Amino acid sequence: MKEKAVLQFDLLGTFACREIKDGQAAGSIIPKKMGKKALSFLQYLIVNHNRNISAEELIEQFWPETDSSNPGNSLKNMMFKTRQILKTMFPSLENLVLTLQGCFAWNPSVGLEVDAEEFERICMDVRKRSGEDYMEGLLSAAVLYKGDFLSGNV
Repeated sequence: MKEKAVLQFDLLGTFACREIKDGQAAGSIIPKKMGKKALSFLQYLIVNHNRNISAEELIEQFWPETDSSNPGNSLKNMMFKTRQILKTMFPSLENLVLTLQGCFAWNPSVGLEVDAEEFERICMDVRKRSGEDYMEGLLSAAVLYKGDFLSGNV
């Protein structure tokens, strides 16, 4: 049976990602030649990977002004560009972002691990601990923290 593909994304500090193969992280990938809007768009999809995102939500988020004569077309173009970027970053994986009826979603056959989610999970869990167990939890959270959330976008 084929093992589920897993992608790790760093959103704390500098944005980076890697594919986990056979339990080992391949080299870190920092996407190059991405415009700010394309980078923000990809990061929005990553942050919201646990749910389907409607086309209306994406249009409101990225094209709120009415200067775009066809925001639906802008969304289609951005989704195409994002898929191309993902294909360049992860050539062995296909269809990472699926188009469903009226929305978009990450392919459920690919696992996503996000450092910010793991950091939050550890911080919530450590509150239930004390003593050395508490300190070990804080240290494991500190290892994940490489800077503020999406601070590399500035």
